Amino acid sequence: MRIPISFFSFLVFCAGWCRGAGDVSRYLPTPGLRPLSTEAATAPDRPADLILAAPEPFPVPADGPELVRTFVVPVEKLAQAVHVETLRLTPSDEAGSPVTHAMIRLDASLESRKADAADPGPGFANHPHYSGVRRPTSLVAAWTPWAPVVTSAPGVWRLLPDSDLVVTCTIKPTGKKTSVRPQISLWLAARPPATHVVTLRMANEAIVIQPGIEDTSARDTFILPVASKLLAVYPDGNHWTKTIRLDLTGPRTEAGEPEAERLFDIADWASGLQEWYRFEKPVDIPPGGKLDLQIRYANAEGNRPVRWGPRADDERGELYLILATETEPELYDLLKMASVHQLALAIEGAEAKDADDLPGHVQLARLYCDLGQPATAVAHGLKAVSLNPESAEAHAALGSAYVSQNRDFAAQEHLEKAVQLNPDQADAHYNLGNVFLRYGVIEKAFTAYENAARLDPRDIRYANNLGHLLMQKDENDKAEVIFTRVIARNPFHAPSTANLARLKELKGDKAAALQLYRRAVTLAPAMSPTLLPLIARAEKELEKK
Repeated sequence: MRIPISFFSFLVFCAGWCRGAGDVSRYLPTPGLRPLSTEAATAPDRPADLILAAPEPFPVPADGPELVRTFVVPVEKLAQAVHVETLRLTPSDEAGSPVTHAMIRLDASLESRKADAADPGPGFANHPHYSGVRRPTSLVAAWTPWAPVVTSAPGVWRLLPDSDLVVTCTIKPTGKKTSVRPQISLWLAARPPATHVVTLRMANEAIVIQPGIEDTSARDTFILPVASKLLAVYPDGNHWTKTIRLDLTGPRTEAGEPEAERLFDIADWASGLQEWYRFEKPVDIPPGGKLDLQIRYANAEGNRPVRWGPRADDERGELYLILATETEPELYDLLKMASVHQLALAIEGAEAKDADDLPGHVQLARLYCDLGQPATAVAHGLKAVSLNPESAEAHAALGSAYVSQNRDFAAQEHLEKAVQLNPDQADAHYNLGNVFLRYGVIEKAFTAYENAARLDPRDIRYANNLGHLLMQKDENDKAEVIFTRVIARNPFHAPSTANLARLKELKGDKAAALQLYRRAVTLAPAMSPTLLPLIARAEKELEKK
């Protein structure tokens, strides 16, 4: 079934499309790139396996400026993770939808729900943009009115129970009052994908586009740690974006650095170009290959300075890339580097903010903790507390930084202050648990981890530490349930994999234990000194049988 669009929306589509994908060769000189919208995806000839919808409609006035609204669509009725191959988005229950395009993301955290709860209307304003990047959203699909049925690039993605699909809609009033209430129909894959893929986001969040300057350039680079294939790209930009280019340079040799190869080139950005582009022949990238993103902006004289950000009047120049690896260990290495890259992007953006920006210093304290730089994290945490001594988030961030420095007494003081100011501060409870565990006060540590896991049951760090203490208390059945859930949410979590292996061994299931031990070593080679003797023991006991 085709989604009807208003005449005004059709004109918007034509204006962007005629400048963009209608003449792809003009904007994409690299051969072998194909917009997914031209592939005319159709829904399978059977009822959808799962239909999800936003809880309530968002009213759109007849007239007014273009706006961006993000809707949280809870994933319900799922007992375990599934794989999705096709989806159809219906933005509204009414004909003549005001939605011109949408981005559909998967959020396995509570962050989108928090943003929704803080906004008085259905959904929340602007794009998702949270204070931390520990649990970012992941782009899975892009939608336009002329292509309502989409397959994600490259085709199959994993949907977790108790997660959210987050739909960011660009809305243009049509001249009459309407509403937006996204509904998503999902068709599931019969089996997991054979290809291991990672979504890499490249951007430069530190940009400031000054008025009167017609050529502001921003760059981002990423060096591939393993052999990969580039399958697809998705560009995103706002009113000030002019060009988006991606180059690939092979690893440096004795002869020097090879000449760069242009993979993607939009020479004149237009909103109609915002979609997935698939490489008809995947691009092979060797280990050490360098991806170089270049985005150019222009800002007319008399305008205000423009920064990167989530609002409709901010800039959002960025590029999503779908990368594939042949093996799971390679995928894990690529995931780790992509996560570090995301941390670096967020740090650059946060450091470009005002020196007295409280959320910025809280964010930087957490980011530098994640990046393994606790001294810098403490400095930002101290600044945050000085800006607002009654901020629970500031005390929690500073306490976490002190935990990273093993300064447990200082950490305890600020973490307890955070819990006093806000008893629902989950990360403060979690880090208090870490402090009490180092003290050897097991019951207090257990209570703190329980509180953290209760407040945020999706955070695998909280669940893993709680499961570990349950093992110490010989409550192995409860611990096994927790570790199994953690692995279901994140198959690459090595500590929970090793803990589950130990539980299987205690129950006498040596074969399952051996398989899990081996997987934990594959995921985290640094755990080899601890796990290899356990693997040898399990192998010897299986030989006896």
